[in-house]
Formats: sequence, C-alpha cells, structure tokens
Amino acid sequence: MAFLQDITLGKYFPADSFIHRLDPRTKFLSTLTLMIAVLATPGFTPLFLFCAFLAIAVALSGLPTALILRNLRPFLYLFAFTFGLHALLTPGITLWRIPYLDLAVTREGLERGAFFALRLATVIIAASLMTLTTSPMELTGGLERLLNPLRRFGFPAHQLAMMVTISLRFIP
Repeated sequence: MAFLQDITLGKYFPADSFIHRLDPRTKFLSTLTLMIAVLATPGFTPLFLFCAFLAIAVALSGLPTALILRNLRPFLYLFAFTFGLHALLTPGITLWRIPYLDLAVTREGLERGAFFALRLATVIIAASLMTLTTSPMELTGGLERLLNPLRRFGFPAHQLAMMVTISLRFIP
C-alpha cells in the first residue's frame, strides 16, 4: 500500500500561476469538457492534440512535471491491464501467438491498447491538474456557485458541493 502515498490527486499544490488564478468554475468546466472530448476521441491525432493542450496547461500551471507524472504511477496496473486486454482480444494481423492458448497478440490490438491507455492517462492528468491548482474550498465554492441556479428546482447544490469536497479529502 506504499504506492497509495504517492497519489497527489485531490491535493492542492499552492503556487502563483495563471492556472492557479483562474476561477474554479472555469477550471471545473474546462476539465469536464476536456475529459468528455478525450473520451469521445476516435483516433490518435486528436488525442495527441489534447495531450499537447494539456502539456501547455501544465507549463502554464507552474507545477513540476514530475509531480503531474507521479499521479500516473498508481494507475500503471490499470494501463497495463487495458493494454493487455486490447492486445490479446482485438482481432487483426497476428504478431505473436500464445502457445497452448487460443490467444494472439495483434497489431491492431497493440494500437488500440496504446490508444486506450493514453486516453486514460490524459483523463487522469486533466483531473490531477484541476485538483493540484484549486484548493478544496475554492472547488467547493465554485461548484456551489455553478450549481446555484438549480436550487430553484430543489437541487441541493450546497450539499453536493460539500460531498465533492469530502470525497476529495478521502483520496489517499
């Protein structure tokens, strides 16, 4: 369980940068939009564009790149599992057949596995960038102000914002 100590997702890293000074609503909506766009991406070219955009955002945040990349370490098993499943279960041109099993590593499977692993890494980096540059109280206030118009319909904006803040506190 020592690897859980390295997760910085949900922890605020104080600094004075352009990204840190953005309104929390802007960061929340931008992150949500980026995540939806990344998950809807059909191929490598748009995914690389999103990665370049994230690299620029990380540079503007003033955060150490090692701090951002450290968030990926606990998810390496997920990336390997995703990559492996696609490599073995996607039909295509066989590169290597596993003896005694009816499984084969395919070129298309390797491509799909790399694509989905990179997609997951992009989503994790986007989430960590938001939480590293926004204090939990700013995030709570911004989320509450964002959801405030829904209070007319009985939506519990304050309670939901507090639940998000409490959830972030329980991330290891």
